[in-house]
Amino acid sequence: MKFSWQEGNQVELLINGEEYYPRVFDCIRNAKKEVLLETFIIFDDSVGNRLKAALLEAARRGVRIEIIVDGYGTADLPEEYINELADVGVHIRMFDPKPRLLGMRTNVFRRLHRKIVVVDGEIAFIGGINFSDEHMRDFGEMSKQDYALEIRGPVVDDARRSSMAILQDWAHVTDLPQIRRAETSAGSAKALLAIRNNNGNRDDIEKQYLQALRAAKPVSYTHLTLPTIYSV
Repeated sequence: MKFSWQEGNQVELLINGEEYYPRVFDCIRNAKKEVLLETFIIFDDSVGNRLKAALLEAARRGVRIEIIVDGYGTADLPEEYINELADVGVHIRMFDPKPRLLGMRTNVFRRLHRKIVVVDGEIAFIGGINFSDEHMRDFGEMSKQDYALEIRGPVVDDARRSSMAILQDWAHVTDLPQIRRAETSAGSAKALLAIRNNNGNRDDIEKQYLQALRAAKPVSYTHLTLPTIYSV
């Protein structure tokens, strides 16, 4: 799946969990129709439980929630956590592209490393932040430094289509609703969603890096360069 550059987006950089989690959880709590969430890790810790609380609140209001987590990164999520979400209608699926052999994972290299949240087809969060305490500064010396983007505008449609494709092709979900974003410009940023996977898109992100480097020009630090949105 390949996408084109889109005009009219609003893009905001979020640094670490301190900025990322409150925005994501607030959007989930205020969702009206749908939440699509992909991540490598959800842990049963304070961040994971804040996520669960937001999902439960939205699901109890009738919001359609589809979650795909990686079967390796989220292997230790307790059954009670999953059942509590399932009991209110949240669909949570483990991405594990090949069955285990004698209890051993047969494919540890093809994983779901994407971190995408799309709410109501109107706002998307894309970046490198999982749902765990490790992304908070107060975690200590082993806390992780990472970033995400909050996006509004036409490229949100591409993020939703990308998430829907995994649900349809891998999880065989066929009843996702049609949601159309309002045809208005959200901002002045031009953005591209670049997808990387092992099934035909192995170097799409690399190509975007190389194109950007080749086209680089001296600029004043007072100017903001337009982002490419990478999803791995």
